[in-house]
Amino acid sequence: MSSENKALENFDMDAFLAAPHIWVSKTGMGVGRGMSHRDSQRLGWVDEALAEVGHERQIRVFTRHYQVAALLARHPDLIATLPTQVAKLYAEDPRLAVRKPPFMIIPIELKLAWSPLLQHDPGHIWLRRRIVDMGQEMIEHG
Repeated sequence: MSSENKALENFDMDAFLAAPHIWVSKTGMGVGRGMSHRDSQRLGWVDEALAEVGHERQIRVFTRHYQVAALLARHPDLIATLPTQVAKLYAEDPRLAVRKPPFMIIPIELKLAWSPLLQHDPGHIWLRRRIVDMGQEMIEHG
């Protein structure tokens, strides 16, 4: 969220819910295009976590990219809830304030998928190992 966002004064669940939100939809489907808050499973991980505690957020903007959401969050009223590793990329930006959400969100599990045809390809095996190693380094060194 913007370092000028008034929700920062007392960043609790009420402030989080009162603010307009940026929603990242990797599918490109947005509210107003056949999706609603009543279908939280399709809305994603943040809305599933909110539904678990009986709340829903006010989605005002949607994008397909976390980086775009972070840039849009510079707007004084908007909040973007981003994966931790993405938020860390913007932690030093003076125009943004990074805060933990005021409710529990189960961590996202990232998985690799590939064609069975590439299972034993040496170059593909090397690439998969590098991706896993880099992910581990990011987690360990934050």
